[in-house]
Amino acid sequence: MDIYRQVPKDVDGFPLISKCTKVPKGLVSFVELKRKKRIPEDNAVHFFLHDQKFERVWNQYHRYAKVLSKFEFLLTPDFSAFMDMPPDLINYNVWRSRLLGSWWQMNGIDVIPTVTWAGVNSYDKCFSGIEPGGNVAIGPCPLRDKKASNRWHSGVYEMYERLQPPCIIIYGCDKPPILHVNADIVTFQNPYIERMRRNRHGR
Repeated sequence: MDIYRQVPKDVDGFPLISKCTKVPKGLVSFVELKRKKRIPEDNAVHFFLHDQKFERVWNQYHRYAKVLSKFEFLLTPDFSAFMDMPPDLINYNVWRSRLLGSWWQMNGIDVIPTVTWAGVNSYDKCFSGIEPGGNVAIGPCPLRDKKASNRWHSGVYEMYERLQPPCIIIYGCDKPPILHVNADIVTFQNPYIERMRRNRHGR
């Protein structure tokens, strides 16, 4: 892939995202951009969506680098990493998320890496390609599944030890989870889930 030759890399040859310490005041979904056209400068575009809804930013990376350059602040694509996925596919999804993030930075966009993982065996790849000392974004803790919740917390602590982020941005949370880390925790609700809750309760 031609952009891989252009981006910075870590010691293992993984595309490297430079640290960013900006904190968004809000998050806007990638699929909302056509409708909104413009978003506040202190908001970031996120990709906490089903992969198929943003796969085009990978398949047409040159085109979407131009489209997304209109926005000053992006989170990297949250390509899937599930426990039952083959390790090579997890590694590939992490690799292309880092590659796009590094490429966007080269195009003058502020980028915060979205970090996801799939158990202890995935840590080495899932936490690579990120310069330590910058903010990171992650998905919510699965509260209804104790095993998944334990895996989430273990992953957060390992990620924190390796990357030392000053701020952890969590999407899809109603309130900050209890995390024993020396970092700011900033949470954003998923507006679709929140809307469903209000409708269910007749609000």
